[in-house]
Amino acid sequence: MSVTNKVLEFIDEYYRNAVQRPRMYFSSLESFEDIVIVLERLRDMVINNESKHPSGTYPDFLESSGFGSASFTIRYKEGCEKESVDEDKFYKAYSEFLMEYLNSGREKSNQ
Repeated sequence: MSVTNKVLEFIDEYYRNAVQRPRMYFSSLESFEDIVIVLERLRDMVINNESKHPSGTYPDFLESSGFGSASFTIRYKEGCEKESVDEDKFYKAYSEFLMEYLNSGREKSNQ
């Protein structure tokens, strides 16, 4: 197995574990999405050999899901308005959103 495929496999395994127990993997609501963004950038660089404009990225998915350039976290909190954010509901909602993204046909490795 190539190093590229090992890295991609590690990222996907991390997501599978993190979605099952998000509070164990993430210290805050924002950190959950921040870590996903960093891992997806790393994944895109590995797949595209540092291409400047990879397709099928997390920001593209946010845009196509109606979030525009804002993050899921920002829009979710805006939707709660003045109510406090229920962290359990947030983790569940974001885990579902992340799984939708992971299953959306994001770019696969060519290796």
